[in-house]
Amino acid sequence: MKNLYLLLLLITQIFSAQNYQSIEEIDTACTQLGFMGDEEAEDAVDKILSQIGLFRNFTIQECPDINNAVAKNIDVGDGKKARYILYDNEFFEKISDKASNDWAATSILAHEIGHHLNGHSLNNEGSNHQWELEADEFSGFVLARMGSSLEDAQSAIKTLKREEATRTHPAKADRLNAIAKGWSRGSGKTITVQEVNLEEITVVEDEPIEEEVSKVAAQKVIANYLEVVGGQENILKIKSLYQELNYNMSSEVNGTPYNTTMDMKISMITPNNFITETAASGTSYYSLKIDGKMYSKTKKNEAWKFLSFNEAEESQPSFIWEYSLLLNNQEVEYLGRETVSGVECHVIQLPDFNIDMDQDLFRMKSNAERINYYNVETGLLQFGKTITHSFIDYKENTEYLKDTETTSELITTYSDYREVDGVLFAFNHEMKTTTGPNVTTMTMKYKSMLANPEINPKDYKVKD
Repeated sequence: MKNLYLLLLLITQIFSAQNYQSIEEIDTACTQLGFMGDEEAEDAVDKILSQIGLFRNFTIQECPDINNAVAKNIDVGDGKKARYILYDNEFFEKISDKASNDWAATSILAHEIGHHLNGHSLNNEGSNHQWELEADEFSGFVLARMGSSLEDAQSAIKTLKREEATRTHPAKADRLNAIAKGWSRGSGKTITVQEVNLEEITVVEDEPIEEEVSKVAAQKVIANYLEVVGGQENILKIKSLYQELNYNMSSEVNGTPYNTTMDMKISMITPNNFITETAASGTSYYSLKIDGKMYSKTKKNEAWKFLSFNEAEESQPSFIWEYSLLLNNQEVEYLGRETVSGVECHVIQLPDFNIDMDQDLFRMKSNAERINYYNVETGLLQFGKTITHSFIDYKENTEYLKDTETTSELITTYSDYREVDGVLFAFNHEMKTTTGPNVTTMTMKYKSMLANPEINPKDYKVKD
């Protein structure tokens, strides 16, 4: 057990002032990434994640001779990056005496996991105050869920000698407060905040909405939605998902109509890793997504062909997206009530989603502003709106490939909620995208959905 928790002493900057290597030196030492992740380390990570029902969105990898441990994005070739937690086993032996209890080590690991699950873009400059406090709060939340005391949850940070803030890390007192905030949220063993009080939210709408009040009101609406769709206990039971659906798309581009109909089967070993089989016009196509990498093939028994890698793609740590949103205490805002298509809704501003994709042919930057509309009467998600601003910079402009800047609006209507192993899913998604004069309408109708089907993990193994 002692060796296991020594392995958990993963740290970004907590002990960086004590003669451990720099981020740049780690990059050099781990260029090849030719080592296997230690089984004990992977088991320890999954044990923490299992407490909150989330899925791993990073790789844990042994990297000898770095005299450190760190969570960061690593260049894996061709300008592409992937999320890693890197560690040196000898490093753990050197710092074994620094942890006064097993909880201290666990809190450090939870802190690193918090960076990845919150989508922090760790870079060669380390981090920033906001990211560190978010990771500290997540650490406190997780340890409370695992049964630690507040003192145990704060024990690692309390070993720090430095009290004041640095360029990348907040002051010791601020970090302890962030852990305490997370621990308080998690100590009830549930992510649910208070029940939605419609009268209270109505009062909020009649007065100027302060930032903290708006956030709490938004969390109440989301927490109510989670209870309505099945509750935390049932949500956590879903570890994999199988779906069959029909997809229809019609669009008009410069006056020319286009129509597409497809049948799809999706086998999801996690929310972010899945295999699809698509049948259209008498032909079947197959795709695989694993750890941000996309593969494709046209025949079921042939080898997968690498298609693309997207380091900026959003990870979904739970099959019910709102669960991970509330769990990580992400920034949400209550905008009031609005009647949409005759339905009165609570309006919630969600965190923006940004993409910076650098490909061989072009570089694309986009920002997506997202709003969800929850039915006041039923508590269910009724509508979603996403406004995306995108800029594509072609590296070699031609007559046909020219830099473009666009703004598009996507409106999604969710309906036909059905129970799947105790959790309600919307079986009908109707989407309308408007980009300038061009309009595209799409409909996804799920024919069937099965929770926790038998899935062979070997199907997700790809030989490079």
